[in-house]
Amino acid sequence: MNWLPEFLETCRQEHLCMTRHCTTCGGGVFLKRLRESAAVEGDAAGARNTRMAVGHGLIVGLLALEPADRDLVAAPGLAWVIDEARRRHPGGEAGFDSILRGTTAGWIVVKLGAAAVEVERRRDRRRREVERRGRADRTRRRRRAWERRVRHQARLAAKQRRDLELEHLMTGFESRSPESRLRWLVERPGGFPLDRIPGELVPCDADPLTLTRSERATLIEVIGGRRRAWRRLRTRLATSG
Repeated sequence: MNWLPEFLETCRQEHLCMTRHCTTCGGGVFLKRLRESAAVEGDAAGARNTRMAVGHGLIVGLLALEPADRDLVAAPGLAWVIDEARRRHPGGEAGFDSILRGTTAGWIVVKLGAAAVEVERRRDRRRREVERRGRADRTRRRRRAWERRVRHQARLAAKQRRDLELEHLMTGFESRSPESRLRWLVERPGGFPLDRIPGELVPCDADPLTLTRSERATLIEVIGGRRRAWRRLRTRLATSG
């Protein structure tokens, strides 16, 4: 009776980790049991030393697999068994594959190889997809950063234009007479902000009667609750009749 299928089933029932290079346990318990069981089979076949006994025992188990054992292709640990047998075979990989050619184990090796190739293809596709998404994300981030810079530069340019415009208006305001400044405040070209006008330039001494009653009311509303010179101007406008 072939020892290998029963060995794999026992390990499965005992929930041994049969993942090669497992990052948690390394599969050490399974590998130790595998070598011990293979050595026993190899000794029975007349192997001269432990290393040869393990390799011989693994080959014996693989060659004894029957067509009914083909479902072992999906069994945990079988791929590790094959790799261990290939590594220990004195004839190297070519000699190992030659021995198994035409056997159930050979068929399983071919299937496992094809599955490994397909896994690598899927992994490669996922890697390329991740790289593609990464490039797309980087491109999108760069585009957004560029758009933010463009918007920021546009805001700065608009602010500079606005500041130049207000500076020009302020220069014109300074050169006016008090009554002309009062008229200018009513008209306020360009929606000039009153808070940019220093207190010493507020035309508190201008004659409010140069404005109509409606214009005075409008200017009072524009001045609102501003204090100091603005409050004095508002008081004069309100008491001018």
